[in-house]
Amino acid sequence: MASIEVERPAGGPAHRNRHPHLAWASPAERDPDLIEAVSEAAAFRAARDRAHSDRVAPDRMSGFLTGGSFAAALAVWQLVSPAASIPLGLLAACIVAHALAASIEFEIGPGTAVPTTPVLYVSLFLLPPQLVPLVALAGLVAAAVLARLRDHDRHERLSVLAGSSWHAMGPAVVFALLSPRGLGPEALAVYGLALAAQFVCDAVASWVRNCYGLGVSGHRLVAALRFTFLADLALAPVGIAAAAAAPGSAGALLFLAGPTVLLLMLQRDREHHIDRAVVLSEAFTQSADRARRDVLTGLRNRLAWEEAIALNSARQVPVGVVLADVDGLKATNDELGHDAGDRLLAAIARVIAEATPSEGGAMAARLGGDEFGILLPGSLAGRTAKIAQALQRSLSGTTGTSDGPPISASIGFGIARNGSALASAFVEADRGVYDDKASRAIGRR
Repeated sequence: MASIEVERPAGGPAHRNRHPHLAWASPAERDPDLIEAVSEAAAFRAARDRAHSDRVAPDRMSGFLTGGSFAAALAVWQLVSPAASIPLGLLAACIVAHALAASIEFEIGPGTAVPTTPVLYVSLFLLPPQLVPLVALAGLVAAAVLARLRDHDRHERLSVLAGSSWHAMGPAVVFALLSPRGLGPEALAVYGLALAAQFVCDAVASWVRNCYGLGVSGHRLVAALRFTFLADLALAPVGIAAAAAAPGSAGALLFLAGPTVLLLMLQRDREHHIDRAVVLSEAFTQSADRARRDVLTGLRNRLAWEEAIALNSARQVPVGVVLADVDGLKATNDELGHDAGDRLLAAIARVIAEATPSEGGAMAARLGGDEFGILLPGSLAGRTAKIAQALQRSLSGTTGTSDGPPISASIGFGIARNGSALASAFVEADRGVYDDKASRAIGRR
């Protein structure tokens, strides 16, 4: 199988747990298999979205390195040792067969794998070795064109496809040097060497494209290549046997029709199950998110806050806490009605959300009634005082709704040197809230 990266960088969640709250949720949500299933489904969804995005995946020129080096190696080979003859009929048949096989995409890890190995080995017997890498490239390009015709949102760059053709270069070089024929022990040893060369070329090109260029973890790449290489081990003998059954004839490709159709059926079934897993995962994630979202303000609720506290209490990093207690909510409810009180809370929640950093695991939550909180873990803890002061300034400069009172809140903050000291940070922050209210002669409610 050729491993193809279709503009799917790993900066997203594919290699990280996108649902850290699950580890601190209900017993069912803490199930490791469930967490893994949700993360994998999210990775599939993210990869599909990126494959349909017209934005080019940011990398470190890995597409140019893999695709450019393949094109250069192929060109040099043609110039130094050109094929004595080009059997156009066999060449066209191999390209068509390769394109059909490459249209069967198995979603794995950071990209896809296509079952082209049987066609590759038949091509090695039917064509001069110099032409076989060209068959791989032309087949992948033709398959990409067919995919674009079926799905106009697909985006695949030629450099990426060329880089994905490196898997064919190793076996072609081995066949050019050793010219194996038949099924004797010596020939079988050469076929094994060709398969090993295929693995090396595929692994190196995949590492450059994914790990060096896109930041995919080595663990993720190894898991994806394990699937690819095991499939190649099973499929390569099919191609060799087909070539031996019809030596020198394009009819050898017909022997691949049955296995190819079977692989297509398996791929469709796998795709169907992935589709269902993605839908179920998204429904589960949305349900879990709603359970942790305050309906009125859109901020996180008490459940999400307590889970975040539990998570950070076990970490040996500093944690900052900012608490805000809305001023005059009870008076607003009594004098203007609860609708006005709800608008007051929503207005303050917007200010708090804007004051909360968007990075580093920061969280803004409505703790209940007129109480709000901001959690600032890790490096953000050092900004706790500035964030609290900025929040106070923002609240004092906000006039509130046209039919309601000006909004304000009493602010307090505390910093814990690590998670185990969070309780003291809450005491410090709560004391700050009382002191702020006292300094402005405002009652707790």
